[in-house]
Amino acid sequence: MGAFDRRTVAKQLLGKPARLEVASWVLRQPATSWFSLDLADKELPDTQKSEVRECLLLFVELDMLERVTPVPNRPRYRKLESPLWKGFGGFARALDALEVVTKAKSSRGKARRVVDLPRQKRAARASRTSRSG
Repeated sequence: MGAFDRRTVAKQLLGKPARLEVASWVLRQPATSWFSLDLADKELPDTQKSEVRECLLLFVELDMLERVTPVPNRPRYRKLESPLWKGFGGFARALDALEVVTKAKSSRGKARRVVDLPRQKRAARASRTSRSG
């Protein structure tokens, strides 16, 4: 696997990376609190507002969110109990773990090259010394 890109992996597995990003954000919201599209959009800078809106509406259709419109064109949302949240939560945790492992592998490779560099210098120096002697 090359460099880890959470959005690419999510898109490959879910169709749209925004779904996992929005679901992860919703999961972090207090269970009884209401939130707005504007708040979600503000806190999800890597996701287009239209994607956030689409995801929230999908979650309403799937009975994962409750939607009310106390002010025209200003809907508010609240998380409902749904087994689908567990699925999104588990998938988000799996991607977090994969990201950590991928970064660790990447940094170990860099560290290995740094550690090997002095050995290579010593070998080159020994080779020059043996040729001159």
